[in-house]
Amino acid sequence: IETKNYHGEIGCNRDEWYKKKRRGRKFPIESVSKEAKRHATYLKTFLEKTTEFKMQVNPIVVFTRPEVKLKLQGATIPILRMNELTKCISNTQPATFLSELQLNSIAQSILKHALE
Repeated sequence: IETKNYHGEIGCNRDEWYKKKRRGRKFPIESVSKEAKRHATYLKTFLEKTTEFKMQVNPIVVFTRPEVKLKLQGATIPILRMNELTKCISNTQPATFLSELQLNSIAQSILKHALE
């Protein structure tokens, strides 16, 4: 889950992102969706190497400011507001169900890496 604390009008056309400034001019910004995809790929690779579990990691972007104006065209991943996150997660069917042992192994791997 990639979080963004942006304000104003933010938009995308697929993986190309912009911020609208005064007088309606659009300025390109780093692709929020590409960033989230990179982080999801990193996490997937990290977990496969450290736990030997093959799993799918789905990127999601969440905008934290309720006043942000989102203009989304063909977003390639879920782009949400804070109040939509719980419903999105609740309605997502996992591709793989993990046992408690697997979940603990994943948690330990992440904690070990975070403390290094």
